[in-house]
Amino acid sequence: MAWGILQCGLFVATAWLYEYRSTRSPDPIEQSLIGVLRTQMPDAAPADMSWR
Repeated sequence: MAWGILQCGLFVATAWLYEYRSTRSPDPIEQSLIGVLRTQMPDAAPADMSWR
């Protein structure tokens, strides 16, 4: 019984950690790469604009 509770707790903890890491802001290197890509494609439309 204790082993099952431990496994469930471990699953919840790792799922929470995964969600936390996937939603945090990117590190400075990733931010600089995003800035480079934006300056190289000045006439590209932002993703949130409609195609119409």
